[in-house]
Amino acid sequence: MKPTMNPVVPAGKEYSPTSYLVEQCKSESTGLLQVFCNQVHWCIFLDRGAIVYANVSTKPFDRLYCHLRRISNQVPALTHTFCLEITQRFGKVSDLVQRQEYTAIVWLRKEEILLGQQAAAVTKALMLEALEALLLVESGQCRFLAREIEDHPHFCFLDYQELLEYGHNRTLRWQALGGAQICSPYQRLYFGGGSTGTGLLPPLSQQMRSMLKGHSFRDLAAALRCDELDLASQLSPYIRQKIIYLRDPVEPYVHLPKVRPGQITPIVEKFLSREIYTIVCIDDSPSVTAEIERCLEGKGFRVMAIHDSLKALMQIIRLKPDIILMDVGMPALDGYALCSMLRKHPTFKKLPIVMVTGNTGLINRARASMSGATDYLTKPFKGGELLKVVQRHLPKRRTET
Repeated sequence: MKPTMNPVVPAGKEYSPTSYLVEQCKSESTGLLQVFCNQVHWCIFLDRGAIVYANVSTKPFDRLYCHLRRISNQVPALTHTFCLEITQRFGKVSDLVQRQEYTAIVWLRKEEILLGQQAAAVTKALMLEALEALLLVESGQCRFLAREIEDHPHFCFLDYQELLEYGHNRTLRWQALGGAQICSPYQRLYFGGGSTGTGLLPPLSQQMRSMLKGHSFRDLAAALRCDELDLASQLSPYIRQKIIYLRDPVEPYVHLPKVRPGQITPIVEKFLSREIYTIVCIDDSPSVTAEIERCLEGKGFRVMAIHDSLKALMQIIRLKPDIILMDVGMPALDGYALCSMLRKHPTFKKLPIVMVTGNTGLINRARASMSGATDYLTKPFKGGELLKVVQRHLPKRRTET
């Protein structure tokens, strides 16, 4: 394959890393894109415009360990000890260009410890974690080196459009937690002690209390085999009530960009060719909103969760959603009452509002209709059912294009 003849960016010249990455992808470039900002170094490997790997200088083997442990329930061989041995065996070379953590994944696949699908999933997770932070960098020193990169098989080809949608959705979800001062997956958590019984908040489990001793969201999520954003969403009510305290990230994560309030990544929006629909999900259960986010993520939607129905109206005015998914049985203010309130507001007279509830009776459906609901979705639901209901009510002004 003949390498593309893209010029090397002069050292010291500042660019928007997102813009520069998109341009290289659109040019179907093959080679290595490097970004330097605030003592952090990114390497993005491209093959004819597709992103085949990306890493960042903030402890890449620590990140590999976390992602391997997340799938340890599927791969019994990935014990704590074995994962540490992997990081020690391949982590002797610190040069990002050598991408030794990727070499470790190749070895795990060759030894049939990982299946092909598992190797691809770990690779993609590492890429997205590195690039999610990069999308928040407004300016950095960028340079592109045209070169062949076929020394390893490619487990994953990431399209820049998919990356931008992923990063944009994640940024908005972090922002939605901003009221709890949450702005980074590397913030550390401490249990403040005292009672957690507030009537609306269930007490923290003893296991969770014992884990809140300075571990970051990311480390806790790896131990619990879940996504750090889902974990942050579940813990945010306790943080707001100062049952859990946050501390800043430590070295080297302190140099990574944080999510700022109102930062809607305008550069990312500029390059998104597919229009993204904003869906507000109002439910007092974080597990339900997390499941809805999982079902709709990557399909052209950003899902914004609201867990306090009393504060929902002002947040909805700010978010300007295309569709609202609303639980019926919420404390303080139920879905019927909130729906009626929204219909009295001139902005939301015709906004699609779908009631999501476990009640299946005709009386409940009639009550939902009388409160102004557009449609009705019964729990438990499958992802396909949810997607069908959402697509049914997409604004016509958008679906016509």
